[in-house]
Amino acid sequence: MSVVGPRAYYPDELENQQNKYPHTRSAVKVVLSVKPGITGFWQVSGRSEINFDKRIEMDAAYVKKRSIVYDFWIILKSPWAMISGKGV
Repeated sequence: MSVVGPRAYYPDELENQQNKYPHTRSAVKVVLSVKPGITGFWQVSGRSEINFDKRIEMDAAYVKKRSIVYDFWIILKSPWAMISGKGV
C-alpha cells in the first residue's frame, strides 16, 4: 500500500459494480495496475457522494496523471476531508 493512490477494492465489489457499470472495465484495469493508497483523489473529492462509475474514472485519471506534486496536493487536502466529513 502507498500513501497516495486509488482506493482498495474488494474483488466481489468490483465484480458487482462492473456488472452494473460494464463501461468501467477498462478503467478498473488501469486502477488495479498500481498499489492502493491510504488517501487518494476520490477520498478528498466527495467520497460516498460519488457513484462507482465516476469513482473508478477518477481513480483511473489519478493513475494516468500521478506525480509528486499531485500526490502532495492530495495529501494537503486529506485532513480537511477527514475533519469536514464531506461525503461520509
